[in-house]
Amino acid sequence: MVYTTSSTSQSPVKNLKIWQQNINKSLIAQEDLLVSLKTRAFEICAIQEPYIDSFHNTRANSQWRVVYPKTHYLNLTKTRSVLLINTSLVTSDWHALDTKSGDVTAIRLKTNAGTIDIYNVYNDIKNNDSLQAMAQAAEKHEPPNDGKECHMIWLGDFNRHHPYWDEDRNAHLFTKSNLERAQTILDMVAMHNMEMALPKGIPTLRANKSRNLTRPDNIFISCALLESLTYCNAEPERQPVKTDHFPVITKIDVSIMPHEEPQRFNYKETDWEEFRNALKPHLQCISMPKTITSTQRFDNLLTDLNKAVTEVIEAVVPRLKLSPHTKRWWSNELRKMKKAVIKKGRKAHRQRFNLQHPIHDEYRVFRRQYAKAIRTAKQQHWEEWLESLNETTVWTASRYANSPPTDASCTKVPNLKAKPRGGERVIEATTNAKKSQLFYEAFYPEKPAQQPQESQSFVYPPNRWRFTPITDDQISRAIDNMLPYKATAPGTAPNCVLKETKDMILPYLGPLFRATFDLKYYPEEWARTRTVILKKPERPNYEVPGAWRPISLSNGFARLLNACIANEISNRCEVLNILPKNHFGARPGHSTTQAVHYLVTKVKDAW
Repeated sequence: MVYTTSSTSQSPVKNLKIWQQNINKSLIAQEDLLVSLKTRAFEICAIQEPYIDSFHNTRANSQWRVVYPKTHYLNLTKTRSVLLINTSLVTSDWHALDTKSGDVTAIRLKTNAGTIDIYNVYNDIKNNDSLQAMAQAAEKHEPPNDGKECHMIWLGDFNRHHPYWDEDRNAHLFTKSNLERAQTILDMVAMHNMEMALPKGIPTLRANKSRNLTRPDNIFISCALLESLTYCNAEPERQPVKTDHFPVITKIDVSIMPHEEPQRFNYKETDWEEFRNALKPHLQCISMPKTITSTQRFDNLLTDLNKAVTEVIEAVVPRLKLSPHTKRWWSNELRKMKKAVIKKGRKAHRQRFNLQHPIHDEYRVFRRQYAKAIRTAKQQHWEEWLESLNETTVWTASRYANSPPTDASCTKVPNLKAKPRGGERVIEATTNAKKSQLFYEAFYPEKPAQQPQESQSFVYPPNRWRFTPITDDQISRAIDNMLPYKATAPGTAPNCVLKETKDMILPYLGPLFRATFDLKYYPEEWARTRTVILKKPERPNYEVPGAWRPISLSNGFARLLNACIANEISNRCEVLNILPKNHFGARPGHSTTQAVHYLVTKVKDAW
């Protein structure tokens, strides 16, 4: 899939919207939650007691970036707090904070009102260890020295009861021990000049057995940020299945700069006949030279050709409409059932003080049926998919089975720790600019200060062949060998366009490619590449640059020229027997399997 960047800038998001939810470690509950978190509806989702699978991953989708506690891979049995950050937020505007606890995750977010440190906490009912870890982290992470205010938001499942937030009718919960434990929260809130955002008396949990409504979940924000609070309430009707906690929705009137989404084109659904008909008049307006005699004419022709291809792509190729918040197994029947559950939940909440009302039993039945329908739909979908495999899709199944397990979220490079070039101390890179610099220094070694002098007495062997200009036939063969949907640099001609319009653009590419050697000129836009950073699989620590690998995306025309030259050199080396027989690297027709056979044969012959 190839994309180009949109030219339209987006306006800042006016409200920071947060959904906090205790999942009770249920996979069904978390998948139901992900369906509710529609694209761009919420910027942050704070999850307590998330589902963690046997590979120590939670569940998300490509719309979200997961923030685990720093201790997640050190203490695999105790991760009870994660944050989901919407990909619409620019990654340079937020970074994770170290909390030294598997029950606390935190980020620092830049807004127009200053930075906001958001702490998501799960507090054990037996102790206040997570509260102490949160307090230590809040004291450790000093506010940035940018002249703006630094605010804090504490939210999550505090598992504490106190008349300050619980309903008065729950006086049986206000025991001496409960009040002493809750006092720790009140002392911390007063120390950091914070206030409770969720009004008193709003319940956040309905007990499964007693059906009593209580308030273990809460949210506290800095007093200076309280004026920007526009909404904070529990919404029982949106409660996911398989959990007894209600979602708590918070909206704060601060501006956040969203990520500028690139335009993505669906080349697989393109009408190529229409594409060629649209490209033909554009090319007829471009003069077709046999030779190019100056760099000015070279640049003019290249600019016209790029413009023609780009305009036709914009006009003809359909946009790719991604729907990351839905699952393959999600269906219209499930959507209707979810709406019915929400409707019943709204009615049941209105009768929350009348436990004898029949709506409560109806609501429980609907929730059970909906949860069962999710399990059945998932199982049925994947069973049918496996039964429908053929000689082509079986390789897709193999890729699914053999790929390393993930949480299906969008990756964010964590804070990197490494020594900068020429430095003696390890630094922590928290911004995108600093991370990019560390990656650059790791992937591209520094050039030698002085080039070695070439020996005057060295005698080079005679040339084995004389270079000849690239022919149109060579360009045509190189295009035929291209993979159609391999990514190129954004804003350049993808391989599938070159393959589908080969006969039309070949008369223009031939003179351009030959002129690069005649004029000894390589345009700057061809030399520019975009480097994408990918994770190396199964690395224990991704906070070092060496755990990542670079992928270079080059200009579509430049890649085609390089392929022509590489093919010419490779063919000449084979025809003239320049390479030894036991050379296998970067050599067509010489695979790793053949290298192993060659080694085994040599060993057997030696016996």
